[in-house]
Amino acid sequence: MRFVRFGIVGILNTAVDWAVLGALLFIFGQHDGLFSYPTYKAISFSAAVLNSYIFNTRWVFRDRAQETQRLQLFKFSFVSAVGLFINVTAASSFVSANLCGARFVVCAYIGAFLGTIAAFVWNYIGYQLFVFKK
Repeated sequence: MRFVRFGIVGILNTAVDWAVLGALLFIFGQHDGLFSYPTYKAISFSAAVLNSYIFNTRWVFRDRAQETQRLQLFKFSFVSAVGLFINVTAASSFVSANLCGARFVVCAYIGAFLGTIAAFVWNYIGYQLFVFKK
């Protein structure tokens, strides 16, 4: 049941991630430098991590032993930072390789999907075994 709840939260996180990514692409467009796809992806993933922390602590892993909130937040942030690296690297690698041959926005969302899948496994294992362990 926990994995199902984690999957539901993952869908919500993906919606937050992609909505923020879409808003950034709409507002700023495709640029190089500071306003670039990896920057947008890092911002959108970070918004999803905030959503993830709220739902994981209050619903998915609520029955797990509670450490001090600061220590738990630190562990969650560490696992999420690695997830951020995995997500942004996978997504940006796909986009920069220009493999899809479609409009940039289409490639951006395909990259986001690949990044989401890549980080999902890491995040579940990290949260289960390190952050919210019994």
